[in-house]
Amino acid sequence: MRRVILFFCLAYIVVGCSVLKKGSKVEGFAYIGDITAGNLTNGNVSLIDFDIQKIGVEVVTSTESRSLLANLKYRSGGQYLISLRSKLGVEIARIRIDEDSVFVYDRINKVLYEESNDFFLRKFGFDISLLPIVFGDILIDGGLVGETFSCSQGRSTVMRRFGDIGIEYSIDCRIRRPTDVLINDFSASALSVGLSDYLGVGDYYFPADVYVNASHYGYKVFLDYANIVVNPATDLIFKIPDEVDRQILY
Repeated sequence: MRRVILFFCLAYIVVGCSVLKKGSKVEGFAYIGDITAGNLTNGNVSLIDFDIQKIGVEVVTSTESRSLLANLKYRSGGQYLISLRSKLGVEIARIRIDEDSVFVYDRINKVLYEESNDFFLRKFGFDISLLPIVFGDILIDGGLVGETFSCSQGRSTVMRRFGDIGIEYSIDCRIRRPTDVLINDFSASALSVGLSDYLGVGDYYFPADVYVNASHYGYKVFLDYANIVVNPATDLIFKIPDEVDRQILY
């Protein structure tokens, strides 16, 4: 169970927010022409604040399959706050993710785990900076934003580096968002992400369904997003009791 919780170490309607309930999917249209890297990265949802009020989670490992519920708050700059709950609605864990660290409060056992980015990478196969990919972001090194990619029959393939990682995106040129992503650290541990049924929320697109296959690390994850709010006027508050057992995992 702790492995399931640690993986997520990866909801509110206010005036001015854009809200979408699952079901209002993007309508298809033909697209002919080229797109630039800037066109792609300008649509990244990590540029804005957003909440996902309802997330269905299924985690499959070699020894178990477990379904959970979650909600998530993201604030631009790489800050995440996640609440994991059982199917009965009992909160299991609260998770705070920053640029280089993860804090997981296991409410059942009253333990606060603190993890480094390196631990996260070794345990789950990807860097914290790559988390926006599961929301449909396209990560490309800044010097390549003017590069042009051709679309053929509404599709394009983008293969570029992000830091020390090679990433291959299969792009739907209609909405300029990826449907398949291959993350390659140039070892035997490539990780793939599938994204589908995009939802339009304000000026941005979010995938409704996400599949992460990290077989080399022994897990698969299915995510189902619904009730998305962009630009919510709320802060991230990570509250835990004063008296907890603290464990540092570096």
